[in-house]
Amino acid sequence: MQYKLSLLVIGFLFLVGQKSYAQELNCEVVVSYENIKQTDPSVFRTLEQRIREFFNETAFTNDKFNENERIQCSFYLNITDETDLNKYRATATINSTRPVYNSSYTTTLLDVIDKDFEFEFDPYTQLQYRENDFANNLTSSLAFYAYTIIGLDYDSFQQNGGRQYFRKAQDIVQLASSSGFPGWTQSSTNNGGNVSKYWISNNLTESKYSILHSMLYEYHRNGLDQLYDDPRKAHESITKLIENLNKFHKQNRNMAMMYLFFDAKAEEIVNIMKEASVTNRQAVAESAMAIDPLNNKLYKTLLN
Repeated sequence: MQYKLSLLVIGFLFLVGQKSYAQELNCEVVVSYENIKQTDPSVFRTLEQRIREFFNETAFTNDKFNENERIQCSFYLNITDETDLNKYRATATINSTRPVYNSSYTTTLLDVIDKDFEFEFDPYTQLQYRENDFANNLTSSLAFYAYTIIGLDYDSFQQNGGRQYFRKAQDIVQLASSSGFPGWTQSSTNNGGNVSKYWISNNLTESKYSILHSMLYEYHRNGLDQLYDDPRKAHESITKLIENLNKFHKQNRNMAMMYLFFDAKAEEIVNIMKEASVTNRQAVAESAMAIDPLNNKLYKTLLN
């Protein structure tokens, strides 16, 4: 008996000493279906649970994440129409954030509205993503955003750190391009606040747009993460980055990722640069207004 108890104690200590690892994403999922009256609400509650499990229980990389290292994100699905039995049209809003060093502040990495979200859902089947296979539009769309979220997070910590995950997202786009569902092809537009999956992937994988990866790294690692230790250096890094982005923008208009970056960062940039030198404030305001005219009123506050 004493021998058995000793084994139990040793086994318990072994388990306690092991690190517990988690999946990459910690995703809050909400499915809204107020406009759909003809379908049993339990179907949408099941859908919400399946999407939550898909994001939070799927291993998208070979890396090990501790619980506190998981990427914080959210997925809000507003179902607007039931087009046929088990077939729906919806708008998806996807958001992800990452912490800023030496602060309690979190910054937005992705905030995108996908109005091309059409899908089929059978409550009696599981959502299972398989690489190199277009099983259905729902799982492919979810996997696309999962890899994009992971890629953006990795890019913000290491130069070109997210490359392999952007390529996985690109593989999904290529497989889905012949599916007939909207948002996956070059003909997809970015109008009315909608940003298509095709153009997000295109911007993040084309070599001629490599500055976008530098943008993510420089802004977060040499900008935000340095604000506490060396604010002047952080301000200078952000100023140089915005100026370089303006030069790039003059030759590359209407880019999806440029739009998403400034849509997410405009207010943050202004709040950060308010403490910068007059020269840096003016340089950032002028370049940002040229790139992102919709927020000109906000940027002009840096000139006061």
